[in-house]
Amino acid sequence: MCPASGSVEEAAEDLSGCARWANWMAQADAGQERSVTPLEQSVRAIAQDLSRAERPLIWVDGADVGTMRGAVRLAQKAGATIHVGQTTGAEVVKKVMLSEGWLGTSLAEVSEHADLVVTLGDGILTEAPRLAERFLEPVLQRDESSWWHIAECSSGSGPREAEPAISRQIVWPRKQWYSHLTELLLRLQQPAGDSLIASVSGDLQALRDKLKTASYTVWIWDSGEWHDAMDELIVRRLLAIARHLTKEARCSLLCLESSVGRVTAEETLLWITGCSTTAIHNGSHWISPERYHAFTLDDWQKEFDSILLVRSIASITPLPFLRTRQAIIPAGQSHAGLESSCVTRVAEVGRQHTGHLFRGDRAATLPSGGIAGGELPTAEKMLARVYEQLPAPENDNHAV
Repeated sequence: MCPASGSVEEAAEDLSGCARWANWMAQADAGQERSVTPLEQSVRAIAQDLSRAERPLIWVDGADVGTMRGAVRLAQKAGATIHVGQTTGAEVVKKVMLSEGWLGTSLAEVSEHADLVVTLGDGILTEAPRLAERFLEPVLQRDESSWWHIAECSSGSGPREAEPAISRQIVWPRKQWYSHLTELLLRLQQPAGDSLIASVSGDLQALRDKLKTASYTVWIWDSGEWHDAMDELIVRRLLAIARHLTKEARCSLLCLESSVGRVTAEETLLWITGCSTTAIHNGSHWISPERYHAFTLDDWQKEFDSILLVRSIASITPLPFLRTRQAIIPAGQSHAGLESSCVTRVAEVGRQHTGHLFRGDRAATLPSGGIAGGELPTAEKMLARVYEQLPAPENDNHAV
């Protein structure tokens, strides 16, 4: 599924020329083929594994609303912790949001009202290849100079060729992004006519001048663009710039999650349990243990003795490298890199059946394509069958 597309069918026409899709398919075919267990055997195996585990975990990597409801229901009965997988970049943004607040928006809002879009990093051009066509075209129609792109230039390599629709591309070495954005903020804060502004480089001064005249600016990047503490500082600097600009105009920040279904899973978990990202039922209500908030991928694998991986929406984003005992994934999803003794295939949202997604996942509803494979159950029904097979807990051994 194209990350910028609302359906698999819509994106399929363009996938033949997508290098990332070709690489993903090569990974799917490489290595030893893992066994796919028959359905009823999978139901029994998952139920037994959850009931026997001391500390079970249901890891949701991307799901529609119905699947997430089923996962939460199953987690409560099994005494399991439920967690929505996050990219490192999404965690960076969330940390900044919790400590300093946020000035967010949506792609629909960008398309309708923005008069200046600044995209950051090469990831946004490869992970969302249809971003310009679907959402930035109306912005460019209002003003041909309204799309600016800040590209990365690593030492020893030349600048990336700009997309044809980009109005102006600025190439900065990645290590200098923070210093350039800091300089930009300082120059934005200088009063008009200040002599210090003359010392700014051509690209920086041009960006400053463009930001000063825009009535609604949006900064957009892909979540995979940010990884570490320095990247967190960059996000904080972007937020500071946005806050300064909102004194006289509008300015928003938009981080696009590359894996379709994670936003929906996160929002559904929050809606049902009141907990964000991670939740466990302690016998009376849902809680989110604080110590899990800083867990790395290795920490999750060490903490839990049984992990059930769930994804209901096929994506070109690879599955996380988890030592899972059980995995429920859609028919169209590559299982490359998945160490699992039991892989259960389910109907794919957007192809074999319809599933509801939140706006943050770039679609309200994925249409059904009606292709072969309808004999497979949906992930929601699969989780419901596991729920029925799971014995009722005699006591609450899993409360934290």
